[in-house]
Amino acid sequence: MGDPTVWRLNTSHLAWREVEDEVIVLDLRTSEYLTLNDTGAFLWVVLESGASAQSLYESLMGRWEVDRETAEKDVDDFLQYCRDADFVEPAA
Repeated sequence: MGDPTVWRLNTSHLAWREVEDEVIVLDLRTSEYLTLNDTGAFLWVVLESGASAQSLYESLMGRWEVDRETAEKDVDDFLQYCRDADFVEPAA
């Protein structure tokens, strides 16, 4: 079912730009760049305004023809990476 927490990008230490179907992220704390593929870029943009895992699953399934199991795995992996890197925080 997914975590009910609404997550949003932690904008205090991130800068990013959309370039075609990619998002390029700069972690201002470490000066490290990250390039997101089209799926990651799509999820990143959705997270800009805040989203729960459930809404991300549905957004991903609506954007591409993927089954729920694939959407859940992709979103859960992406959110875990973002949480571990401190790129997202619970929305207030």
